[in-house]
Amino acid sequence: MRANRWAGAMMMILGAAVPGALRAAAPVPGAPAGELASGTFRSATAVVILDGTMGVPYPSTVEVSGLAGVLTGILVGFADFEHVSPRDTDALLVSPSGATAIVLSDACGLADMINVNLVFDDGAAAPLPASGPCPAGGYQPTDWTSTPPDAFPPPAPAGPWGTTFAGLLGASPNGTWSLYVFDDVTAGDPAGRIEWWTLTLTTDPGPLFLDGFETGNVARWSAAVP
Repeated sequence: MRANRWAGAMMMILGAAVPGALRAAAPVPGAPAGELASGTFRSATAVVILDGTMGVPYPSTVEVSGLAGVLTGILVGFADFEHVSPRDTDALLVSPSGATAIVLSDACGLADMINVNLVFDDGAAAPLPASGPCPAGGYQPTDWTSTPPDAFPPPAPAGPWGTTFAGLLGASPNGTWSLYVFDDVTAGDPAGRIEWWTLTLTTDPGPLFLDGFETGNVARWSAAVP
């Protein structure tokens, strides 16, 4: 069942070919015109991971608009992630409100990763392993202890940073989301890239009304499939 769940999430989060708003629920009954309960959004370009320095672009951004209510759920997808030394890769997500969460840090060891699709979800069973290999699938946001400790150069916000997506919930999803990717070891290797990254956001728009009567809340939505 879990394998089917993540296979479905992969298709929904990573399978689209155009940037911007990829997929969204129908407008919520009773919500203002154009407002949606959930949606998936994608970066416009790849993130090139350079050896021992900041990725390009830094940050990579995704613009979110038209979602009603406050955040209740977040999935982050990395499409075709590759790196010759993946444990060197650190990735920090910053929401429009300025809240932070480390998505990936010091995971998967030194095993070469090539075109691996990853989904990060607080509800996943486990984080990425500290040592590879790391197969495609769904994982908790992952931050293994490292020496020296994590560091994201400006303009990334200073730490301490969150280590789950829970601290990003309860705020408006609309605005600019930023992903700061940093390779924290100079190893003389060609490093890697993330072909694109996605956000799947679920919101709670609050009580819904039709002709003055409350009709309930129909905003619940999931990227999982049976």
